[in-house]
Amino acid sequence: MEVCWTLLLGHGASLSVLGIGSPVFADPASGRIQVSFAILNGQLERQFSDNFVFGNFTHELGHTLNMAHSQVNSEELFDGDPGNDGLAAAMFYRGPNDAGGLSRDDQAWISWLYPNPDSAGATGTIRGRVLLPDGVTGLQGIQVIARQVGDPQATAAGAVSGFFFQNASLFGLGGGLTDPARMGEFLIPGLPPGSYTVELAPLADFPTVPVPVGYLVGGPKFWHQGSSAHDDHSASSPIDVKAGQEVAGLDVVVNGDNLGDPKPVAERAPNMLPNAQSVTLPVVITGTVQSPSGGAAGHDVRSTDDLQRVYTVYLQDWTVVTAILSAADRGADLDLYLLGEQSGQQFIEDASTQDGTPPEVVQVRLPPGRHYFGVHVAGDRGSAYTLRLLATPAPDPDPAPATTAFTYLLISDVTPTSATAHWETTTDAPSVVYYNLPLREIGSTKQERVHTLSMPDLAPGSLSQVQAFAASTGGMDELDAPLTAATPPTAGGSPHIAASSSHVSFADGVELVTARLANAGTGDALNVRIAQLTPAPGWAFAVQAAFGASLPNALDAGGIGAGGAGAFVVLLVRTSGSAAARVTLHGTYTDASGTPLTF
Repeated sequence: MEVCWTLLLGHGASLSVLGIGSPVFADPASGRIQVSFAILNGQLERQFSDNFVFGNFTHELGHTLNMAHSQVNSEELFDGDPGNDGLAAAMFYRGPNDAGGLSRDDQAWISWLYPNPDSAGATGTIRGRVLLPDGVTGLQGIQVIARQVGDPQATAAGAVSGFFFQNASLFGLGGGLTDPARMGEFLIPGLPPGSYTVELAPLADFPTVPVPVGYLVGGPKFWHQGSSAHDDHSASSPIDVKAGQEVAGLDVVVNGDNLGDPKPVAERAPNMLPNAQSVTLPVVITGTVQSPSGGAAGHDVRSTDDLQRVYTVYLQDWTVVTAILSAADRGADLDLYLLGEQSGQQFIEDASTQDGTPPEVVQVRLPPGRHYFGVHVAGDRGSAYTLRLLATPAPDPDPAPATTAFTYLLISDVTPTSATAHWETTTDAPSVVYYNLPLREIGSTKQERVHTLSMPDLAPGSLSQVQAFAASTGGMDELDAPLTAATPPTAGGSPHIAASSSHVSFADGVELVTARLANAGTGDALNVRIAQLTPAPGWAFAVQAAFGASLPNALDAGGIGAGGAGAFVVLLVRTSGSAAARVTLHGTYTDASGTPLTF
């Protein structure tokens, strides 16, 4: 199995990948899948309950049937409520307490892919578009969710804007519509009759979806009658969905600024690199590229010097740019390239290189600075062309969402049947911990910075990896720590606490350090207190360097039973020197009679 995962996904994948599944071959004429596969990782699955394994099998079977990932209700996974993970789709990921089963979103899409008259007649559909502030240009890669009024979490289904659109140039996937007007289109099927709201939400980069992830200009909002680029974010209009019917025309215009109609510009050839023609967005460029010399067929771009026409723009701020290249000669094969620049050198950032010119489309959020758009003849003849470069200001939100990070993680109060996870975060966040074998989730929805969760139901002497999560609108952080449950003490036994440090590279100059507190004695260690935390020379606590947050001067670890081990986990950043990363712990504890001891 290790060999299989290494070949497919790289070394070590067997320790992190639960399974994969996908269609392999389909008949292009009928669209029927003829070969699919699914692989489950038994080595990793044995850490989970039977219900979770069943849910994971359902997930991978969904992939074999051509289901993509869903992110509807994905925020429930780390909200601190261990009992609501089933609201997320089986085609997302669920926590270890997952009892299996399909969400409304799962049911909606499997029924859409494999329809039958009963399901089609019992549910309705919503169709519309996500549009940029000009009210015309579609915005792809945005999550669109329909929620039933009165039951918004359980009766919810979603789609990704632009999933009908041709994305072969970016992902190597066949099929899809080539009309740029369909870029922002969405369809949400399988909705039980009732009243619904439709909302826009950002689409995360993970898990992957077969559509380029877009940037939600102007932030989340709802559809309401007469949607415009300056709506109140909370304004919504109910949508009445009836069985067997489709509600169409629900266009949602994202909030933001419209820079006006594109200005016409004619090419000034020659404008190959390094003499790119400068233009100001938005613009519509007209010109002609010639056939390759001698009538020979063109070729893929081997270097940026191969581009026959290049246009450069300078952006003052983050901007969503939509580039659409059309050819007057329908038989010409023109390709579109987006170039970035670093240290005065251009490099290919993105491209649309479909067969022919259907037209070619690239839509991407670009940072401030200089960027280039190139036209290339890939076929055997040139053509007159039109290159539309549309721009929508897309600055970072102000204020930016606060990033949550761990200050530290402490595993303490270790007994034969329980332990305590204690940690601090830089912003308020719910508490979420996975632990034990099979894995179990515990948590609290309370938003706080100081977190303490008791971990019951351990087996004496058992080993467990504790995973603590901190989720917020600014992202998610995670720290892992080892835990060894204690064993019953020997009558009259003596404790002996020993601290040891190990480290794992987290990033360049950043190390994850685990300081283990192990009781190697035969008696319980009581009143364990970490009185001093000292990083190795040339290292500093990462949270202090990045956030200015300080660690406590001392930490109470309660008791560590005979044979048990807790841990202190923290990130360090290198500030100087070449010493190995480590944290030295000094502290005190007592035996059962109250005799003071040190470590």
